[in-house]
Amino acid sequence: MKNIVKYLHEAGQLTRVANSGYWLVGMQNPPSVAEHVYRASTIAFVLAKLENADAEKAASIVLFHDMQETRINDLHKVAQKYIDLKKVEVEVLRDQLMSLPNELASSIKNLQETYKSENTPEGIIARDADLLDYGFKAKELIELGYKDAQNHIDNITPLIKTESAKKLLKELDSSQPNDWWKDLKKIER
Repeated sequence: MKNIVKYLHEAGQLTRVANSGYWLVGMQNPPSVAEHVYRASTIAFVLAKLENADAEKAASIVLFHDMQETRINDLHKVAQKYIDLKKVEVEVLRDQLMSLPNELASSIKNLQETYKSENTPEGIIARDADLLDYGFKAKELIELGYKDAQNHIDNITPLIKTESAKKLLKELDSSQPNDWWKDLKKIER
């Protein structure tokens, strides 16, 4: 139990790891990796339901996909150009899992491998969900005046694979981030 508690404390570190790609568009205080993981997991669940896949598995894959960033931080795409990130992530994952019970470590490793290989419907959905979250965040940032965030949307568009994710991305283009609450607000006198 002691090592599981340590691992869960480490998971909390993602709340303090900045999602560094947003620095490139001018944000001084970007959201955390944990914030990204939360919405991306929600998107994965929804996409899997739309695609008739295992929603719990897709969401679980995304829940663990950035766990290595507790130790190496989030590296935006420009920084990744200079680092063999795949090799480093394998080493970090090995170290993170070595003290956990075998069944737990194996489950987490399988989720990570499914994300990286995209060899199942849930792995493909997980990757689409990861990308779509960046699309949603970029749309929100564009509305706040960060026009360079459009680059995020332009970069993810050709990478999206599932039909449901493509439809969501298309709908995202014409959406307004605050539309969800405007009909709920009632002012009375």
